[in-house]
Amino acid sequence: LGVNHPQLAGMLYPIKHAKAYHEDPTKVQAELQNGVIKIHSTVWPAFIYEGSPPGKDFDPDNVQEGFLKGYHLKRVFCHIFTSPSSALTPDGEMNPVRGCNAKLHSMEKVEPEHIAYAFIQVGAPIDSNDYLTTVVEPIRYRLT
Repeated sequence: LGVNHPQLAGMLYPIKHAKAYHEDPTKVQAELQNGVIKIHSTVWPAFIYEGSPPGKDFDPDNVQEGFLKGYHLKRVFCHIFTSPSSALTPDGEMNPVRGCNAKLHSMEKVEPEHIAYAFIQVGAPIDSNDYLTTVVEPIRYRLT
């Protein structure tokens, strides 16, 4: 799947190609498939930006606008911090269930590790490559 699927290619393309993608998605998808446009660890994929489709409202002069507000990324954060069922609840609505995950696991704020985890949870299943080794730099753990 990944860039070979039109909807998934629309989530994976590097956000700096947003204008080109929305003008001609088939051309950008072909450039992703043949390697003209490369997906690597130094570019942000469209799925982390808000908009329907993802990155639709991307402003290259204000790259922070909509950053980390993509639909799927927000759903994963709801799943992690509140509960799995809250991920399916529309934004702004309450979901009366047991205590939230954040409270149960003493997560008082969003840490960089949470963002990385959510990013991988969204990106890995939609990419056709071995996502963790081709897009994300290798992670090395050192015991101290």
